[in-house]
Order: sequence, then structure tokens, then C-alpha cells
Amino acid sequence: MKLFIIKHGDPHYPTDSITKRGVEEAEALKMRLLRDNITKVYCSPLGRAQQTAKPFLELTGLPCTTYDYLQEFCVPIVRDGHETCAWCLDVEYYNEHAERLQNPNDWYNDEIYQKYNMKERVDRFYEQFDALLLENGYKRNGIMYDVMPGADKDANIAIFSLLRGNRISRDHILGLLIEKLT
Repeated sequence: MKLFIIKHGDPHYPTDSITKRGVEEAEALKMRLLRDNITKVYCSPLGRAQQTAKPFLELTGLPCTTYDYLQEFCVPIVRDGHETCAWCLDVEYYNEHAERLQNPNDWYNDEIYQKYNMKERVDRFYEQFDALLLENGYKRNGIMYDVMPGADKDANIAIFSLLRGNRISRDHILGLLIEKLT
């Protein structure tokens, strides 16, 4: 199985859509995905991801399964009186707490991440993403995936999502620590 984890086209955030450039990107992407023989499509419910997938879906007639958890993974937190995303803390904070934040078994014990239940939220995302892989015949076993009997090993799956969700999915599959997102 091949996974194509795709970020939406150039966004227009105020309207949760894509710009003219984003539409051009989605049109170019449909031809690329056609060459890759995509067999299944999953998508975030947000407009910019849906609009990016639309040209490919219209061309192929493939159905698209939408999962809420594939939308933007940003937990708003308040630090020093300002709201930010939990993954977008300033570099100074990361540097001050580098030992903990770079430890895959301890990052979630950071006071900010504890306050906002980040481990629970990330674990819930991992569980849902692993369920998507399991429905395609790949069962998580530690840091690897077992291929289940009957799995379509030739499947090419496109997941239209958003930047942070894409990175968290990728890092989970590869067994990496979630990278600092800016």
C-alpha cells in the first residue's frame, strides 16, 4: 500500500477555501494522482481540503470518505496573554524546554501540554488514524504495521488533510517525535 498524504491547495483561510492558485494546484494534482492509480480517497471536512480533492474526485468518480479528525490539528492555548496553537510556541520556549520537548516519552509532561491534555488529544488522533489504516488491512504492532490477511497491498490511498494533521500522521507512521510546527 502507498499512502499519499496531501496538504490542501493555496488557502484563503477567511472563507475556508482555496485561492485561484489553489484551484490551479488542485487541477495539476489530479493529473499526478491519476498517474499514481489512486484507489481510495479520504478527506478532511474542511472546505480547503475538500476543494483540493474535488477535481480528482470528479475526474475519477471515486468516492471520498470524510473523517472529522483529519481537520486542522491545532489546540488553541493561551501563553503570556496571547492565544496560539499548541504546536506554534515561540522558539525561546522550545529552547528553554528542549530536553523535555525533544523526548518522545516525556514531551507531553510539559506544563503547557499537560494543561491542555495534549497527550490525550494526540493519542486520540493516533487511534483514529490507526483505525483508518486497519480498515485498509494494516494493523499497528508497536512501531510497525502488520499486513493483515486480505489487505490490498497494491492500494494507493490519498488523504487530503491539513498541514498539522499531515505531519502528525506522517510522524506517527514513521515512529517520530511530533516536530515543532510553525
